[in-house]
Order: sequence, then C-alpha cells, then structure tokens
Amino acid sequence: MTAAQAPDNTNPFDALIDANAADAALISAAYEQHRTNRNKRNADLMLDSTFEGMVPDTVLSGLLANPSVPDVRNGLSIWARPPKHICGLVKNLQDRLAALAPNIWIVPGSYLHLTVLEIAHSRTPEEIASLVEVLRPHFGRIKDCLAGQSSRLVHPQLSFDAGAIALSFVPDVSASYTHHHLRRDVSEAVRKSRTPLKARYVVPTAHITVARFVSISDFGRDGQPTDLARVAKWIRTIEEINRELKSEVWSQPSSSWEIGPESLTAFFGTNWYGHAEGSFN
Repeated sequence: MTAAQAPDNTNPFDALIDANAADAALISAAYEQHRTNRNKRNADLMLDSTFEGMVPDTVLSGLLANPSVPDVRNGLSIWARPPKHICGLVKNLQDRLAALAPNIWIVPGSYLHLTVLEIAHSRTPEEIASLVEVLRPHFGRIKDCLAGQSSRLVHPQLSFDAGAIALSFVPDVSASYTHHHLRRDVSEAVRKSRTPLKARYVVPTAHITVARFVSISDFGRDGQPTDLARVAKWIRTIEEINRELKSEVWSQPSSSWEIGPESLTAFFGTNWYGHAEGSFN
C-alpha cells in the first residue's frame, strides 16, 4: 500500500503491522525480504546484456561542479542521524567502495541520515515554510508521544541500484516495538498536528544512503559507457561485503542502533543529500 492509495484518515504504516499481527519477527522478516528482493532485482537488471549503465545524479554532479547553482527541490523530513559507531562502520564501507569506483560521491559523515518520515519533497521554499510554521509548535509533543519507546535496528547490509548505495537495517526481533511501529507513531502524531503529509517511503526499509553515482567513468571502457565486466565486479564486491557483515559484524553490539524520541530532528529546505538549510527538535 502506498500513501497515495491510503485514505486520508488512515495511517499507511498500519498496513504492514496489521497484516503481520504486530509480530516483531514477521515485521523484521518483511524488511529483510524487501531488501533481499530489491538487491536481487537490481543485480539481475545490471548484469543483463541490455543494461545501459549507471545513472548519475545530474543535479548532484551539477552542484559539485558549480555550488552556486541552486537546488530547487525543497523538502521537510524527520531524520535520525546515525551514532558514531555506525558512522565508523559506514566510513569503512565507503573506503572499500571508493577503492573500486573512485569517482562516486561519498556522502560526508555529517550528512548521513535515516529518514523516519518524509513530510514533503520537491516543493517551493514558500510551501516548505508554511509547513514548518504548522509543524514546529507541535514537534515537542510529537516526540512526547514516543516517551518510553524506542526502536532498535540491526543487521546492516549494503543495498544498491544503478544510482546509489545505502546501508540498510532491519528491526530487532527481540522487542515488540519495532522500527515500523516508530514510523507509524511519528506519522500519526504529525497527522494529528494537522501538518499536511505525503510520505513517499512507506515500504519496509530503514536505510542510510552512503554513496551516489555522479559519473559513468568508473564503469566504462574504450569509449563505451558500460563495461559489464566492471559492473559485475562491483556487484560481486558488494555481495562479498554483505557476506562479511553477516558473518563478522552482525553479532557485535556495535552493529545495532537504537532510535528514540531524542534521536528525532526535523530538517527542511534543500535537504535532499543530507545537508539541510534549517532544523528544529
């Protein structure tokens, strides 16, 4: 179910919880299935002989070439910044990815974020300003609705497509209150504040974007935009990293991440890449 399909008086995050009788193990399995299926689907697409190549982020590459060119995609979202130990894990993975594709854009550590709830995207500054005016006075109460509740994310794994790479997590099965419950409750509190809400991401995902493609140069050869051998090596490397994460990292406490009300901050403006013009908590 998508936000567009859900009636205005329903919470789109309820669908997964209700379908799985609020069972943490089943909800976590849905997150795992989503990321596994997505990686398989993208691997099949990118290894096919008809694959036309990586898809650079042209807005980002333009901003890197000329920072004075404005990004017109203004948004408003509630984020959780990762703790230091997760940022350290991300940095190690970014270094390995950059060694193979030196022209990818590595998300700076201070930009790393997990979107708990996207309220609006690709709007004008004036539209976002009006939403901030509605949301800001209620934000303390929105966090208060989570008092005593927190969600724990575990089992980091790289997720990928032809445009970007992310570090994804699944909800911990040992707690009945999952990350999807947290997303539902934040969404409900925002709705009750009468802030207009259009969330794009209601699928079972919890991820931090760690790198984006801004060039095709790492995956071409002899003037051709795509060398399938290089693409195949890229995917093999990601799959190898994921096997290492599962066997060597998942069992370590430093691989988990707890998100509670104190973790939440609203960011607004041109926040697409993780550096927002404004914030409040």
